[in-house]
Amino acid sequence: MRLFLINFSALLCGAILTLSFSPIGIASLAFVSLVGFFYLIAQEKTIKKQLWLGYCYGVGFFSTSISWVYVSIYAFSQSIFLSISLTTIFILFLSTFFLIFGYCFGKLNNKHLSYRLLILPVCWFLLELLRTYLFTGFPWVLLGYSQTHTIFSAFAPVGSVFLVGFIVCFMSLCLTEILLNLRHFKTVISMLLLITLCFISALGFRQIKWTHSDGIDKTVTIIQGNYIQDQKWDPSMLQTIIDHYYKITRNNPADLVFWPENAIPTFKPFIEPFLAQINDLGKNQESAILVGTVALNHKDQYFNSAFVYGLGSGYYHKRHLVPFGEYYPFSYFLEPFMAYFNIPMSSFTKGAKVQPLLNMNGVSIALFICYEIAYPSEVRAQLQNADLITVISDDAWFGDSLAPWQHEEISQMRAIETGRFVIQATNNGVTSIINPKGQTIVSLPRNKQAVLKGNIEAIQGNTPWMKYGLLPILFLSLLFIVITLFIGLKNTIFTSTKI
Repeated sequence: MRLFLINFSALLCGAILTLSFSPIGIASLAFVSLVGFFYLIAQEKTIKKQLWLGYCYGVGFFSTSISWVYVSIYAFSQSIFLSISLTTIFILFLSTFFLIFGYCFGKLNNKHLSYRLLILPVCWFLLELLRTYLFTGFPWVLLGYSQTHTIFSAFAPVGSVFLVGFIVCFMSLCLTEILLNLRHFKTVISMLLLITLCFISALGFRQIKWTHSDGIDKTVTIIQGNYIQDQKWDPSMLQTIIDHYYKITRNNPADLVFWPENAIPTFKPFIEPFLAQINDLGKNQESAILVGTVALNHKDQYFNSAFVYGLGSGYYHKRHLVPFGEYYPFSYFLEPFMAYFNIPMSSFTKGAKVQPLLNMNGVSIALFICYEIAYPSEVRAQLQNADLITVISDDAWFGDSLAPWQHEEISQMRAIETGRFVIQATNNGVTSIINPKGQTIVSLPRNKQAVLKGNIEAIQGNTPWMKYGLLPILFLSLLFIVITLFIGLKNTIFTSTKI
């Protein structure tokens, strides 16, 4: 019975962490979740049990936070059995990252508390970094996103979402040590001082204005087409979709006009006369219009792309494709199986790693398509001092799940990290304009055909994250390790002298 209750508690703690992310967004629950998790592991004496608790925590977290994976797979396959099976496998795989963390905690559990306090945040950071890149990566619901709207987001311009997660983990460990050492006055005071230091540091960073407006104010129109997948990829609907976007663009002129990912769901060479009309419309209305469609080259390679028309120039080919959705890893073995999903245009070619910025009516724009925005370092590489970040997406694949809101939260964190406005143009929501503080200043209701109008400012300047990337958090991690080694050496010398 005790074993069941402990395992269930770990599952529950993992599920509670999900509530700290959008759309629920109770940021303090991230600390409640982690402290509960750390306390449970600290009470166990064997590595085996600590491993298992870590795994249970991961299952509780991922089975609630990324349950939308089931929705996406079912939209492709229409098979409940297949959708449940693949989603379960994915959750069980991701949970191994917390199993590893449980192992690290267990190995340090019987050592001086400074070991846990200083090494475990480093472990957390390295595991999140690994999750971001291993097997193309899945950097969704990283811990730092839970603090997008709190004072601790002030660490993001310095070291990105990874540093925010590092600090949250560190503070949660301090709180755990307070619970474990309530009778030790010095320990409790020391932990409170460390927590206070984190607050003071956040307050200090919050006062710094890393970037600034160049004084150029631009009007923006974002068109939310809201064509569900069965409609969007039906050839008989193509003319209806084309007419809709043309009419809405003509009736809602702005300096910058944005259409969502694959707004026109066909190959670009097939619609060149229509695109010429869009180009003329943009010039006549003094607008720059970003059109999402599918590029096709002479080698019969096609790209998930967007092109600028009217007063502007440039194009972008999506570089980070969705495995199994936009391309098949190990295609020789898996393509016959994946054909069962009947995914439209699922053999895209990757764009270049770093591509020229788009020029839209005098504003330089770094464009990202769909979940590319979830990769902090890739966003940093593509940004190249752009004035504005734009994300175009079709989140209809996620249905009415948590994913569209989590996607917007990711964009909000990119805004904070870079100190720039972010335009999020989606097919069915969440469509929004986000300011450099990560606040959504205007948005559209989901699952409706609608037009979003607003204003943005071109932003200049670089945050430390843009200048130095991961170096600040790597330096902090190294510092924590050096301090731990020093404490260990000091304790060894003291023990030897005492003997």
